[in-house]
Amino acid sequence: MMQTQVLKKFWLLCLLITFSSVASANLTIEITRGSDQALPIGVVPFAGSEGLPEDVAQIVQDDLERSGYFAPLARSAMFEQPSQSDDVQFGTWRSLDVRYLVVGRAAQTDGGFELQFELMDISGQRRMIGETVTVRGNDLRGAAHYISDQIFEEITGIRGAFSTKIAYVTAQGIGDNMQFGLYVADADGRRSEQVLTSDEPIMSPAWSPDGTKLAYVSFETERPAIYIQDVATGQRVQATSFEGINGAPAWSPDGRRIAMSLSKDGQPEIYIMDVGSRSVERITNNNSIDTEPAWAPDGRSLLFTSDRSGGPQLYQYTLGGRGSAPDIYR
Repeated sequence: MMQTQVLKKFWLLCLLITFSSVASANLTIEITRGSDQALPIGVVPFAGSEGLPEDVAQIVQDDLERSGYFAPLARSAMFEQPSQSDDVQFGTWRSLDVRYLVVGRAAQTDGGFELQFELMDISGQRRMIGETVTVRGNDLRGAAHYISDQIFEEITGIRGAFSTKIAYVTAQGIGDNMQFGLYVADADGRRSEQVLTSDEPIMSPAWSPDGTKLAYVSFETERPAIYIQDVATGQRVQATSFEGINGAPAWSPDGRRIAMSLSKDGQPEIYIMDVGSRSVERITNNNSIDTEPAWAPDGRSLLFTSDRSGGPQLYQYTLGGRGSAPDIYR
C-alpha cells in the first residue's frame, strides 16, 4: 500500500514538472510566437533546384523562421532571384528592408548533389560566408539543415541546432487498447522513424551526448525499467529494474554515467549509474521525492526537483562534496 502511494505521488510530481500530450506519429511542430525583434532575411530559391526531391531554400527559410530569430521575406515579394553574390543588387534588397540575404545554386552529381550557398550582409554590402556542400544520396534535407546551422551561427554567434534529432513518445488508442511508440525525427519533426512500439507506457527518452543512443523508461515488464537502445542498430539493454520507481534517466556530458530517480531504498532518490559497470551510487538521502535530474555542462553538479520544502523546487548538488546538503537553485 505504501509503495503504491509513493508511486502515485511520484508520477503526480512528474506531471507537475512536465507537460506531456498524446501525439500522432506524424509530428507537427508549431511556433506560435517569435522574437519581437526578429531579423529580416531573404532566402532566395536556389538556382537549378527545379525538379529536385526537396526545396533546399524553403527548408532553410523554415528553419530560420522556426528559430524565432528571423523574419523571412516572402518569395512573392522578391523582385529578383540572384543565385550568387556577384548578382546581388544591394539597393533592391535594402528597399525591401532585408538585412541579410541567402543565395545559392544546386546541381545533381553522380551519386548525389552539390549545393553552393552564400550569406550576404545587405547593410554592409558584403559577403559574410559561402560554402559548397556535397550531398550523398538524396539527403538534401540534412544538407539544408547544415546550411541553416552555418547561417544561424554566423549571424547570431550561437551554434545552430537544426541538424540535431528529437525523440518523442506517441500514444494511440483508448483504455486497455493503448499502443505506445518511441520515435526519432529531425529537429523540424520531419523524417520520423519508429524506434520502439509497446503495449505498455514509454516515458522520458534521453539522448546520449554523441546522439547514438537513447535511454528511456518502459513498463513492458509491468513495472518501470530503464533501457538503453542503440538508435541505428535497434539493439538495447535493460539498465535497471529495481523494485519501485526507475525513472527520469539523464546522460552525463561525457556519456559515461546516467543520473536517475530510484526508490529501491524507500523514497525516490537521485542515483548515478556507471554505464559500463551498471553500478549505482546514491546521491540524495531524505524523506521527500527527488526526481528529474539534469547535469551541469561541466558534469560536476546535478540539478534536480524535490518537494522537500513542501512543493516542487529546483536543487543543485555538487558532486564530490559528500556530507553537504543540496542547495536550492537560484
